[in-house]
Amino acid sequence: MANLTKEQMQEIQEYINTLPETERESKLKEIMSQFEQPQQCPFCLMSENKIPTTRVYEDANFMAVLEINPSNPGHTLLFPKKHIQTFSALIESEVESLSKVIKKLESALMILYKSCNVVISDGPFSGNRFEHLTINLIPRQQKDNVVINWKGNKAEENDLKKVQQDIIQAIPIEKKEIQPEPPKDLTGKFRKKYLP
Repeated sequence: MANLTKEQMQEIQEYINTLPETERESKLKEIMSQFEQPQQCPFCLMSENKIPTTRVYEDANFMAVLEINPSNPGHTLLFPKKHIQTFSALIESEVESLSKVIKKLESALMILYKSCNVVISDGPFSGNRFEHLTINLIPRQQKDNVVINWKGNKAEENDLKKVQQDIIQAIPIEKKEIQPEPPKDLTGKFRKKYLP
């Protein structure tokens, strides 16, 4: 519900009472929807320093914080500072930068804990609770309570081939950058710029 003062609520109610009874409920919903604040992404709020965190890494594009409900000590959440929902939504330069950060953090956790899971969960059925790309780096200990497990189901060869084709067809095709043909009559410094 929107945070309105008593005076604002009274003013709205007085206006609603001037309408025919059949229109009141829908008009009230319409008015109130204008005052509702969309729920803000907690990772965006962390990036904006509006939620306190225990940071372990930060650069211009990414932030890593300790999970407040860790599965093991050192459980770290890495995420982009700007609102990006999935790994596939990253541009190539962001993927490269993110990979370097993951490597740094995973290296530190391996020194401290000797084992680590790096988990990216995309989409609503993956266990991701928020629509913001988050990488969980989970240090592992012998006999810990972390379970990353699934029960495999036997697949028939025909099913595997069908899924193989579906995946191959769904892979985005990279567009090659077309180099412009240099003019044939260039000389001097222009020739050096365009020709080997």
